[in-house]
Amino acid sequence: MATIYVILLETVAAASKYPNLFPKGENHIASQTSCDLLKAAHIPFSVVEAVNTEQLEKRIIYPLQSFLYSTPERGAIDEICAKIFASEEEGKLPYAVFLGRNLNLQPGAFILDRPGGKRNYQWILSYTREKQKSMEETFPKFLHLVSDVNTKFVISFGSGGLRLFAQPSMMKFINGIKAKRYLSEIWGCSGGAISALCFSMGVEPEMIEQRGYDIYNERFQFKLAPSAFVVAKNTLLSALMPTPPNVLKGFISAQETMQRALTSLIGDQKLEIPFYCVAYNVKRRRNEILTPLPVTEKSYGDLIISTSPVDAVVASSSLPIVYVPKAIERGDQKETYIDGATAEPVPLLSIYRKWLIDRKHGIEKRKLVILAIDPLASPGKQGWFMRHIVNKLPFAELARFGLGVFNLIMRARINNQIEMIKEDKNVKVLMVSLPLSTSTLLDIKKIPIIIQDAQTVLLEQMLKIEESL
Repeated sequence: MATIYVILLETVAAASKYPNLFPKGENHIASQTSCDLLKAAHIPFSVVEAVNTEQLEKRIIYPLQSFLYSTPERGAIDEICAKIFASEEEGKLPYAVFLGRNLNLQPGAFILDRPGGKRNYQWILSYTREKQKSMEETFPKFLHLVSDVNTKFVISFGSGGLRLFAQPSMMKFINGIKAKRYLSEIWGCSGGAISALCFSMGVEPEMIEQRGYDIYNERFQFKLAPSAFVVAKNTLLSALMPTPPNVLKGFISAQETMQRALTSLIGDQKLEIPFYCVAYNVKRRRNEILTPLPVTEKSYGDLIISTSPVDAVVASSSLPIVYVPKAIERGDQKETYIDGATAEPVPLLSIYRKWLIDRKHGIEKRKLVILAIDPLASPGKQGWFMRHIVNKLPFAELARFGLGVFNLIMRARINNQIEMIKEDKNVKVLMVSLPLSTSTLLDIKKIPIIIQDAQTVLLEQMLKIEESL
């Protein structure tokens, strides 16, 4: 708890320069931070009363959707307490409803952060309090399904490059409903492999979103896309010195960047929940399952490969054409991998195949429930990759058409895999589609939009699943 202050300014006009001073009669309500700013600016004032914020904080309401957003930091809480205290009408204090951290201001809402802060914490004041349902009360059927002792609950994060920053919203949902303790495995592919590894190691979803904001604000250097010069040079070299069709070179190596980003997020944390990702083995022409866990070859043959967690994620995220493939040593030879989305945009079949093998060997007797997250892009949007890379390639129109067809194939592949798996009565697939307003894979300037879109639509998607159960 903190303290706010009722202050009397010697010069009332000084308040116009400080929007976090809230008028109340002849006085103003100020947080400790605001008082410190006044002192630093040599603006004279006197403290009329000190008010403990304990009771005021009880009037802050966090609606159901607020779990998707970053909790307001201490400084912002002090300011909203000052606002509540200053807004008393006829002896009645209002409630402050937290609407999240959002770029688009909702009707009737206002932005309030600590003085000088740049976080768009949205609030609305209300003099009546409506009963808020808990997560458990809102999603009883979902919670009952995944908590069943006869159910193996698995979560699968799909591909999509930087659209991985849509996926922390799902992590927040799982944490908010206290369902993470029921997870048996966490899977991912491409960008979703990054999400999966972080979630399996206990990285807070807010940290992943914050890293997205750090990349957006260029506080963390994260080179994802080749320059126009590199595209032109490699295209020319490929024309002059063609390579066999089964050799994938890529424009740039993002491996060091990826490794640095992952290491900074996971640190020295260990796996809390088994982690798996899928990557496409170029030589063997198939998807394989990579994991940092020890693997019993007797059970899985060469379907599941044990490797370092960072190598697994980098292999799964090596976007064809753009990135240099990832080579992983296996015995006395190297296997070359590219993006697992080539064959499996959202891990489904691989999860199902492993589950079947486990049942065959008596390792698993439970039914299987897969919660799959697919960060879709809205149709008709032209992302950064299309504008700045594909458009510079020869036959750009043909390439553009080809990518559109590729996206349709990916959607059809996901649907076909779901339909096939659903034929097994012991398996249930819950598909969450997060339609995003941008189709970008690599444009860091779209990261805030990706995060915001997911926060806007996730709850609606989960409510639909709840109704279907």
